[in-house]
Amino acid sequence: MTIPTRDTDTGCSATVHGCRFYSSITFLDFFQDDYDIKLEIARVQSFNASVYKYLKADFVLYNRTERVLNASWEQIVDLGSDIMLEVQLYKFVSNEYRFFPVFVTVNPCSEFSRNTFGAKTIFSKTSNIDPCNMKKSIYHVRNAVPDSSKFPPHLPHGKYEILCTFTYYSYELSVIEFYVEFIDKPVDWRKIPKRNRH
Repeated sequence: MTIPTRDTDTGCSATVHGCRFYSSITFLDFFQDDYDIKLEIARVQSFNASVYKYLKADFVLYNRTERVLNASWEQIVDLGSDIMLEVQLYKFVSNEYRFFPVFVTVNPCSEFSRNTFGAKTIFSKTSNIDPCNMKKSIYHVRNAVPDSSKFPPHLPHGKYEILCTFTYYSYELSVIEFYVEFIDKPVDWRKIPKRNRH
């Protein structure tokens, strides 16, 4: 599958902060029931060879219709709880991924502890990672699926690139690209009110 090019022109004025949302606080406890998340491609763009011996990530077919996240890496230094995660979104428009005005910086340990987006629930079952105690070791994620109900409501449907940059103080650890699509939930016919017939 070919990944379209990304438009690097943000369309922003000189005041960059007018175009991006910077977050140093926890996400809200969201709930939504209007869209699902379709996983398409996960790709490791780069990683720091001084920190990781190897790093792999991919969305693989779990069955004929569903993909899941599998990842593995060997970390060769202790990082503790001081990893930071920067997330930038790009939306697929006019045959390319264009800048979308959502940019957040969070501490994975803090958000994991708060179970933001259901991350703790998911990764406690599918991985051996503890973002609050990342010691040198071999880690894995197997068959992880995001809980779409924990995502913000009313996000525009469509295809997105989610660019995740992991850092340790001023050092870049890795950059991973996730390509997903927000799609309408299937109609639950049981919830449609029955029409009274006279």
